[in-house]
Amino acid sequence: MLLPDPQLQTAIDRFPQRVKTWSLVVTMFGDAIQPAGGAIPLADITRALAPAGIAPGAVRTAMSRLASDGLVITERTGRSSIYRLTPAGAAEFLPAESRIYGPMTAQGRDVVLALCPPGLTAAQREALARKVRHGGGAMLSGVAIWQADAPPAPDWLDAHDLWPLTASPAPAPDWLANHLADPDMRETWDALEAWIQHLPLQPRDANSAMALRVLMIDGWRRAALRHPRLPEGWFPADWPAARLRAKVAERYTRYVAASAGFFTPEQEAAAAAVLKMRFRMC
Repeated sequence: MLLPDPQLQTAIDRFPQRVKTWSLVVTMFGDAIQPAGGAIPLADITRALAPAGIAPGAVRTAMSRLASDGLVITERTGRSSIYRLTPAGAAEFLPAESRIYGPMTAQGRDVVLALCPPGLTAAQREALARKVRHGGGAMLSGVAIWQADAPPAPDWLDAHDLWPLTASPAPAPDWLANHLADPDMRETWDALEAWIQHLPLQPRDANSAMALRVLMIDGWRRAALRHPRLPEGWFPADWPAARLRAKVAERYTRYVAASAGFFTPEQEAAAAAVLKMRFRMC
């Protein structure tokens, strides 16, 4: 029986967002399973999350939910259940990789800004923000933002009464940088940074290292996907995103090395080239 790791229990207790088992599984697929060949027995997912105190029943429930949503499929091999992402699951999760592991700015690229109509209620603004984020953009202080090479369709903009304009990546004036520095986003970054500072540097074993890796990237992923890739100089000088990314990258290198042995040697060899480029994209 795999026992929880006390170090990870402390990390779970301090996690700045509500821990969701299905979200941890999604993170594990994108971060660890796909590079290692894309298929994994249910028992290995359970083994990875056990040090964090995630019960086998919670893992099974999460896998059933993802399967019912059409995001994973399962096949039987002897007495084992093997899971992999469906094409729909891969299409939903994998394109986000560049935003999770890539730079925090849209280096050298234009962006599309869309001003939201006045008079929206708080609920309407939040609903619109969810749609913007789902389409690869972000919403800060009532401004919807996309990279110019991946803008929304004109019909979608018209349907939501948004007025778009393309901006060049020149440094933004202080008033604009401060306006885009959404207080809720800053609070998210600050809480995540404080939490990561308390994560253990030396995991107990490969299983605990994998659990730490998944837990950290889950917290980072959920924040990073809310953050737009604006050009250099569009945020205040003290904006914490890039600084926190460097800390996550350093911990990630440690946890990847410490999790060696979780997968088979063949799987780890297949994943090595992908993992080497994580947080080095520019």
